[in-house]
Amino acid sequence: MTMMLVADDMDRLTIRKVRHWHRLMACVRAGSLDRELIDGCSPEECAYLAARALQLTSERSRRGLADGLDRLLAGTDHRPMAPVERARVTGAGAELRALRERLLAPDPLPARGVAMVNELLCDGAGPLYQAPGHGIPDVRDTAQRAVEALAG
Repeated sequence: MTMMLVADDMDRLTIRKVRHWHRLMACVRAGSLDRELIDGCSPEECAYLAARALQLTSERSRRGLADGLDRLLAGTDHRPMAPVERARVTGAGAELRALRERLLAPDPLPARGVAMVNELLCDGAGPLYQAPGHGIPDVRDTAQRAVEALAG
């Protein structure tokens, strides 16, 4: 069983077990928990955030995100419901490759940065799938922020 640090009612860090229901709820609430991590919430704030952080930073998750970046960069990521604008990918190529390299490195990574990569790839209302402006950031800027977040 995996252990995690979680803040208690008096903001003291305590060690707790990651229970099955923590993992289940982390899957069910993945999008909102990712958003909380991206917005700066610490994984230690609650058991669900801790469980989600463990999921995101696992080798399997990191490998899956790196594979998604590979497909995106190779032009083989076809999503009929939300087609990717190739020019945006080309313009952010260096940053997307840097994300891929960080995800594949053996070093531990901050959950916030991994959540940012996950959102970049999966959010159909995000910059890969929508034109910049009207609150939609540029792909290159978004990828660069994720690179910086992964650097810790």
